Amino acid sequence: MPGHDLAGVYSIREIAGLDVLKGELREVEKAVIVGGGYVGLEAGRSAWG
Repeated sequence: MPGHDLAGVYSIREIAGLDVLKGELREVEKAVIVGGGYVGLEAGRSAWG
């Protein structure tokens, strides 16, 4: 996918990978999550919950 290597773009395939984002999500006002599987839904919950 074009742009996958840009700063601030993360590819998460496991719930454990969400730990990488914890600090970043606190400072972000907007986020885009692509994917509706379990990991994508957990990423959304982590971002706003």
